[in-house]
Amino acid sequence: MKYDNNRPRMAVILADGIGSPLGPTTDSSAKCLSPVGGSVILERIIRNCLSCGMSQFVLVLGHRADDIKQFVNKTFRGIRITYVINDRYRETNSSYALMCAASTVGSAEFVKLDADTLFEVKILRQLVDDDRPNVVCIDRNAVLGDADIGISASASLAPASPTG
Repeated sequence: MKYDNNRPRMAVILADGIGSPLGPTTDSSAKCLSPVGGSVILERIIRNCLSCGMSQFVLVLGHRADDIKQFVNKTFRGIRITYVINDRYRETNSSYALMCAASTVGSAEFVKLDADTLFEVKILRQLVDDDRPNVVCIDRNAVLGDADIGISASASLAPASPTG
């Protein structure tokens, strides 16, 4: 694994959403604090980042912000975490949440992650080790259900008619 000064050392993790597709499940707990396979989703994401050499974290919070801060501070002592609050999380989307982190991130290279998305660490390693200036990870085999949000991207789509 290559760790040098040209690799992103910062992860921006968007954890401000309500998780409305889960309904009442997220009334009492943030979706990213849900346990899956014996560990909490957000814990797994941060551990994956640490194993790939990331040392700085920016967490954008909104819904259940205090619960998430408490969990992260208790679980991860001694790592560099900056919390950014998106006060408009109920009325905005992830693009706005990422903009909330802009002044904290500055000109640093970073990896943007959603706090409720599980992924294999090898995918993150590939992103971190990639020499290209901008890289996006896409799962070409994903099957989206009716409640899922997706973006269609294809050279055959007319520019005026993108779907997603």
